[in-house]
Amino acid sequence: MKILILYWSIMLVFYLLSSRFRQYKDKFSWMGTAMMWFIYIVVFVMGVRMGINDEIILNLGTLGLESLALCLIIIIGTMFSIYVTRKLLGINRYGDVVKKLTPAEVEAIKKMEREKHEGKEAGKLSPESKHTLVMTVVTITLVGLGMIVGHFVVPQFTDDLKAFDEATSNGIVYGLCLMLVFVGSDLGFSGTVAGNIKKVGLKVFAFPFAMIVGGLIFGAIGGAIFGYDMKDSLAIAGAFGWYSYAPIMMSSAGAGHAVASAVCFMTNVIRETLGIIFIPLAAKTIGYMESLGIAGMADMDVCMPIIERSCREETVVYGFVTGFFMCITTSILVPALMG
Repeated sequence: MKILILYWSIMLVFYLLSSRFRQYKDKFSWMGTAMMWFIYIVVFVMGVRMGINDEIILNLGTLGLESLALCLIIIIGTMFSIYVTRKLLGINRYGDVVKKLTPAEVEAIKKMEREKHEGKEAGKLSPESKHTLVMTVVTITLVGLGMIVGHFVVPQFTDDLKAFDEATSNGIVYGLCLMLVFVGSDLGFSGTVAGNIKKVGLKVFAFPFAMIVGGLIFGAIGGAIFGYDMKDSLAIAGAFGWYSYAPIMMSSAGAGHAVASAVCFMTNVIRETLGIIFIPLAAKTIGYMESLGIAGMADMDVCMPIIERSCREETVVYGFVTGFFMCITTSILVPALMG
């Protein structure tokens, strides 16, 4: 509980500080780059900690397949929850409240949206998305290098791997504190949450709730299928694609969570990558709202340009608000689960 209070205090303090200096946010543009480099360092250390764990190394192939399966289960559950929610609210696949429209207007909307997808390259990746894919590859590479260092190099310098594990665990906790400085500052500088909520009204809150609950339920089911306990299963699902935070938090909780931490990392890297690639296809074939369920938290940042190109402005708002509430949920849920 103390560590949870510490994390949230840091994020809240820097959110409030940065919100007071919003007019100077351009002067702090360097923080995004600094945070990315810092994340690279932390995930490398996380990889090292995975490397010293023989169970992870011996079962790496199996863990990769489990991560892919878990990711797909969570995504399917999330998209199903969105579908049920919009049906209950009387919202069509494009985000329109059908009861407020005439049948002719409904058909006109369908025709317009179909023509929009036919008239542009909705499946083409934007430069931002390509950049994100590069960052994802770099992150995965660093974790792999860290695992190699942890497995082959660290044992050459120390026999006390338990002490090494504890030291790196403490280092990751300090790293998370600094990471939350960046996260809180970024949210404070943006200052767009309230304005985005006003654009679509109170019904916007139904979708974050549905996506969070659906993802956690299906994640718990998937985790149980593969033999993970409830805490680890909920933490894996509760990352919502935030692979640079939740797995590191799990890793800092001790060696008992090392395997689940590795699965959490792989599951959520896969989730964000699938979002970048498949949101345009899902928007075109399944629905704008359902497409938000693929990437999870990435809807509010790296996938926002894709959503804007493939869906509507209102869908971007839903994605931003959903990602924001997922961020809050992950920040509370994962530390609470890890004790």
